[in-house]
Amino acid sequence: MKPDRRRRTAISRGFATATILLTVIVACLTGCGSKPASTHQSEVAPTTKSAEDKSPAAPLVEITPATGADLYAQHCAACHGPKGDGQGLAAQFVFPKPRDFRSGRFRLVSTSNGVPTPDDMRAVIRRGMPGSSMPPWPQFSDDAVKVIAEHIGKLRREGIRDSLLAEAKESGDEISDADVQETVDLLTTPGDVVEAVDLGKPTNESVARGKELYTKKACAPCHGATGKGDGQQQMVDAEGLPTRPRDLTRGIFKGDPDAVSVWRRISLGMPGTPMPSSQNLTAPT
Repeated sequence: MKPDRRRRTAISRGFATATILLTVIVACLTGCGSKPASTHQSEVAPTTKSAEDKSPAAPLVEITPATGADLYAQHCAACHGPKGDGQGLAAQFVFPKPRDFRSGRFRLVSTSNGVPTPDDMRAVIRRGMPGSSMPPWPQFSDDAVKVIAEHIGKLRREGIRDSLLAEAKESGDEISDADVQETVDLLTTPGDVVEAVDLGKPTNESVARGKELYTKKACAPCHGATGKGDGQQQMVDAEGLPTRPRDLTRGIFKGDPDAVSVWRRISLGMPGTPMPSSQNLTAPT
């Protein structure tokens, strides 16, 4: 092949790859595979305005959630997949990979059994997951967030049910509908919310004690002696996907960075990741 022809071929392939990637990005932003949820615009009631101010009130875009399935299909399925298995069209292009809701390993929980409360799920939808490809959704109404969270819970229950039936079929065992429902309920009912201890204000003594515990209680081997995430690097999550320790010095946390949220991540861990629970640590006295 002549040099000019090879160059033209390389350019064509590069253009094709870029076109495919752009298509996937658009799918992530706009959703795919379903009729969009209905929307309407309503004018914001004008507040006190001076006689000179003739500018029109800004329109408020309000999402009307027909069903959680509609909103999920439009805004979530491109990454998380129509069935919630984390195998959407864009999944191969993002890191970390989209959450597999059917497996039920939700990262940010406030409960003793690792099952998220409705508030836990709504908080993640509203805030997103900083440091990942999961964006925040501030434009959603509270009702929209609520029904999306409920639909994700439905996908989780379907995942458990399908898994139980598949295991029973493979082993040749019989399983009753009542037993299936009992297991589904057991694995999807949140436990007690773990209340944070009274953290108080940091002192020189408490910071020094925290540094000692950080070194002695297996934080440093993963997150690094200085918290840069440069410790153990060969890690995989519960789905066998590669992951890595958080660089704590950057201040980018998947959950809120407030003291109580950080305390919960340390105490409860992050289900489905190498980040373990530390509930065996004693509370400060």
